Amino acid sequence: MRYFYFDTSALAKRYSPERGSEQVDTLLIDTENVIVLGNIAITELYSALSKKLRTREISNQGFLAAVYRFEKDISENRYRFLEVDNGIITASKTLILAHTGLRTCDALHLALALELYELNPTIVTCDAVLFEACRAEGLKVLNPEQ
Repeated sequence: MRYFYFDTSALAKRYSPERGSEQVDTLLIDTENVIVLGNIAITELYSALSKKLRTREISNQGFLAAVYRFEKDISENRYRFLEVDNGIITASKTLILAHTGLRTCDALHLALALELYELNPTIVTCDAVLFEACRAEGLKVLNPEQ
């Protein structure tokens, strides 16, 4: 089994077609891959899709279809979730001190991904700052847009 931790920038590509969506779908279709998300990705994805609706990148029907597909994927156990707890919050503070460009959710994603370190995960992200912080922490990283 291969473990992949997706941040929301990469996960969103499954639910709203854009550059990199094909590679994301390929990773998700492979049943040998274990896809892990932080529970914060749920709210972040809803927010990202809502923004696309507000900016008219997607229609109301596209928004509802994306939300439905995401919830269906969750109900079919496509993802394993890691929870943000006090230990993760503490770790994220330390990571922000070490990588000063990290934003809040990116620091939380990195702290969660580091929980999988022994499983040798690949972190899937399109965020350049998070990508570099993951590399600096010794994690494998994949940007599906490249």
